[in-house]
Amino acid sequence: MPEAPSPAPAPRLASVDVLRGFTMFWIIGADNFVHALTSLETGNEAGPLHRIAQQLSHRLWSGLSFYDLIFPLFIFTVGVSIVLAVPRQIAEKGRGAAVGHLLSRTLDLFVLGLFYNGGFAVPSAADIRVAGVLQRIALCYLAGGTLLVLGLRWRGILFTALGLLVGYWALLRLPPIGGIGAPLIQGQNITDYIDQLYLPGRLYFVNHDPEGILSTLPAIASCLFGMLVGWWMLRADLSGRRRMLGLFAGAAALVLAGLAWSLEMQVIKELWTPPFALIAAGCSVALLAVFYAIVDLGGYTRWATIFVWIGANSVFIYLLVKVVNFNAIANLLVGGFIAKFFNTQVLPGLGNLIVATVSLVLSVAVTAFLHHRKVFIKV
Repeated sequence: MPEAPSPAPAPRLASVDVLRGFTMFWIIGADNFVHALTSLETGNEAGPLHRIAQQLSHRLWSGLSFYDLIFPLFIFTVGVSIVLAVPRQIAEKGRGAAVGHLLSRTLDLFVLGLFYNGGFAVPSAADIRVAGVLQRIALCYLAGGTLLVLGLRWRGILFTALGLLVGYWALLRLPPIGGIGAPLIQGQNITDYIDQLYLPGRLYFVNHDPEGILSTLPAIASCLFGMLVGWWMLRADLSGRRRMLGLFAGAAALVLAGLAWSLEMQVIKELWTPPFALIAAGCSVALLAVFYAIVDLGGYTRWATIFVWIGANSVFIYLLVKVVNFNAIANLLVGGFIAKFFNTQVLPGLGNLIVATVSLVLSVAVTAFLHHRKVFIKV
């Protein structure tokens, strides 16, 4: 590992763009498409489509599904991007300008997160949800970028990530006081207790928030793991094959460490427990390794065109699907009697699948239009 990222322009890694777009693809409608597919298996709840659809729903508390990995995967890509971008900003404009950019972008993401949560269209200030997905991304981005601006090398980043996980684990394992503490019960653990006392506004659930105060600490560690991978990808002394093998080795180490830790502590996405953070980071590294092997090393890029479109405007399309109801538009186009015809005359559930498909195509088409017009909305 180099002591610091090179100030020279970082090479463009198409695999990172593809991974970012792949992550957002599931958020903007691919999950609904798969759930619509299950309507073709009416009466067969144990069918393969239903099993796949189960992986596109969050676990209610403990356990792990593919969909639980989507958010930490996006935060991981943020970490990789920080190492590819912030050192260049420091080299070109100085640390002061880099700090200004960090603060400005953090504020933009945080405010947009408030807007995504409903903004101020609520009865009172107490009903505003201050925490959220974009807010957590903003805080992770700020933390990772600040560490780089302060001059931390990769070893400092690694020890910071491990320190956050161990420290958070220690907090979760505090002796129970007044019914608060281990074992990790929903609404009755130190993380949820702190949110109930100090998190402004309303919680996402009655007694806990999945993007709360303390659980942001291990999420920052997830971002820092992405930064470490970014450093690895920047190494000029490695061949592409060695980069790829290193990624797979790191992924295996992270997953195994997470599985070992899970013997002592539950894997809980809503608390972002240390075992969850490690397993999610390992899966993220493994996916990047796969995309790096296929896209950057193999040169097979056409199959990933859709992901490139989405990844180029990932935050924008995330916000757009909140404002524009693509599913309602799809219903205007192919819903009603058209969907009913396919459901009743061709194949039960086919009409629902057509509506979900059109909804997904419309959202992807927006990103394609922006990409072809070279419009990249950076937030």
